[in-house]
Amino acid sequence: MTGKTHHSQHPMTQEEKDNIAQEKFGKPFDELDTNEKKTVGALHHSKMMEHAAAQEDAPAPVHNTRSHK
Repeated sequence: MTGKTHHSQHPMTQEEKDNIAQEKFGKPFDELDTNEKKTVGALHHSKMMEHAAAQEDAPAPVHNTRSHK
């Protein structure tokens, strides 16, 4: 596709890891096994991509071009 830009990813904070782990598995990130931790990372990545796509799809601001008299 043309016109797509690559968005830089920000590293996950411990709070983000714990929030996703709690929502998905009902326990803190540090208590997850390796596969569960990978799932948390994948969920975070997918949320970031959804957010980036939503920003790209947002309509451009409308500017009033009428002159004021």
